[in-house]
Amino acid sequence: MEIRKSQPEDLDTLMDIYAQAKLFMRNSGNKNQWIDGYPSREIVLKDITNGNSYACIDDDKEIIATFCFLQGEDPNYARIENGQWLNDEPYGVVHRLAGTGKRKNIGTYCLQWCFEQCSDIRVDTHHDNLVMQNILKRNGYTTCGIIYISNGTPRIAFQKSLESIDFSHITDGVSKVIATEEQVLIGLSQETITLKRNKQNRTIKQILGHLVDSASNNHQRMIRLQYTEHLVFPDYRQDNDLWIALQDYQHTNWKDLIQLWKYYNLHIIQVIKSVDQTKLNNDWYDFEGTKVTLAEMIEGYLDHLHLHMNEIHELIES
Repeated sequence: MEIRKSQPEDLDTLMDIYAQAKLFMRNSGNKNQWIDGYPSREIVLKDITNGNSYACIDDDKEIIATFCFLQGEDPNYARIENGQWLNDEPYGVVHRLAGTGKRKNIGTYCLQWCFEQCSDIRVDTHHDNLVMQNILKRNGYTTCGIIYISNGTPRIAFQKSLESIDFSHITDGVSKVIATEEQVLIGLSQETITLKRNKQNRTIKQILGHLVDSASNNHQRMIRLQYTEHLVFPDYRQDNDLWIALQDYQHTNWKDLIQLWKYYNLHIIQVIKSVDQTKLNNDWYDFEGTKVTLAEMIEGYLDHLHLHMNEIHELIES
């Protein structure tokens, strides 16, 4: 994929992408953003004329996403309530990000490109736009407060700065999982941990073993990405069950496995707390060819941990 400045002849295609994005918003519960004809052809054409509109092009030369990006002060950001911006440094702004939905993680790709152009970015989005909020959080953006756009309506303000990404919500979250789940796991019966299976035919012991594998692989990647700009390192996700089988988690000592899971995650907390923030844009590609930055890897760790701990609880309660 590549990103280039939009051209006047792209206007119809861009407007079609915005129409698709508005339909997606309505279908996902966001009924109050981008209404009354916004963004209009006039606004998008002005973006193009001013050199601030960009098109994301896939390998088939099709435009699959668009956004407005400019470096400079946004007058709507001069006043912020219920919080504050991370700093007063010069910044870039991303507006009107939309995609066709044909490519996974296209929002992340566009935001990464913007951050490569300017290492301090501010963005705002509607309270009902949960999809965009999640994309921003996954990409290391911090919720800063509330700003008001020109029509007087509020927006949630986000900022990402190379010098100030706060991962405490991740480290605190991992710490909380360990504190709340360790005794639950210890108290499970042999029958519960070895006989009940999830949709992937994994027992609770095997799921916890998989979380050990996740910690060990993420540990390697998080460290190596701090001294390698473009990391070449094998993915294991396509071989999850092979890893589980080769290590025979089903027959390992349960209490030992719990302690291994616990202390590996305690070390992951230390790794994240000490990460070199100047390396957060270093990247690695998974087996599907998706680019993952170090920042995204850190942001995604807790979600994966929660996913499989929830699976364990579903099996306990079944």
